[in-house]
Amino acid sequence: MLNDVDIAGFDISPLLQSYTPRLRFHRKLMHSALGQATVQRDVWPLQEKETRVYLNNLLDRPDAFLDDLLQ
Repeated sequence: MLNDVDIAGFDISPLLQSYTPRLRFHRKLMHSALGQATVQRDVWPLQEKETRVYLNNLLDRPDAFLDDLLQ
């Protein structure tokens, strides 16, 4: 018998899976790709760079605050 999860195609979603070895494997894989070390190495430098660009634009052109914010 089909249920809503099967019909909607969410049967592979980690949020709706039972806690099985397969789910544990996928959780470890996601954590290794999105874990703290990855964020520190890849995301933080980009955030710092973009923050500097934004703040410099804010100092240079305060009247364009909303335009810069929405970029």
